[in-house]
Amino acid sequence: MRKTAVVTGASSGIGKAYAEKLASLGYDLVITGRRKDLLKELKLNLAEKYKINVDVKIVEFSSKDEVIKFCLFLNRRDDIYVLVNNAGFGTEGYFGAENTSDQIKMLDVHVYASVLSVQAVLTKMKERKSGVIINVASVAAFLPLPGNVMYSATKNFLLMFSESLQMEVQKYGIYVQALCPGFTRTDFHSRIGFDTSKISSRLFKWKAPEDVVEKSWKCVSRGKVVCVTGSMYLILLRRCFPNLYNAILNNYLKKHQ
Repeated sequence: MRKTAVVTGASSGIGKAYAEKLASLGYDLVITGRRKDLLKELKLNLAEKYKINVDVKIVEFSSKDEVIKFCLFLNRRDDIYVLVNNAGFGTEGYFGAENTSDQIKMLDVHVYASVLSVQAVLTKMKERKSGVIINVASVAAFLPLPGNVMYSATKNFLLMFSESLQMEVQKYGIYVQALCPGFTRTDFHSRIGFDTSKISSRLFKWKAPEDVVEKSWKCVSRGKVVCVTGSMYLILLRRCFPNLYNAILNNYLKKHQ
């Protein structure tokens, strides 16, 4: 039986890079997203280049009905060996001042959809005693972020969820990873209207999505549960020098409010 990998949010950025990586390793793919044209183009390119089967699913992960339908599809499959939960989005603005529906949507996409997707594939992985689950979190999982309250909170959930789940399922030969990228060159920031020129390239080293995925897959081979790509110094700064970290954060917020 051929092995299949599922990548959500595969139309661009880290999701697209992960689809390419897994295709190069010989996996058939199930790729999801909302941008149908981009997904169809990716399907044609990967199928032709790597001679694999690619199934496109258009899913709105903020819709619980669509998530349940997608998870029933996953649950019926016997060939899913890799799940990459990458679907997600960000907003910019203070909690309470933003549209409440966007905050609930983020909770649904980052938490509800990810948890149900894992649940949908976990039983078969346990029976097989083999499987890889990658939940794309963020360095924001380690850092309280005023102006991005729900984003950092939901990403922190994915971090804790992944670490705890790994402890439960490692006896079944299943590997779980929380991928925590720092600043990555994708359309994530531009889609929420965030001006990336505000962020100094001298202070923050931006990673290409392909580099993030390469490090993530190396972490898979090493059994490393929390995989941080870039901006690790921010985490160390917060933990070792909290007053300095808060001063830098407050200064940044004053300049860019």
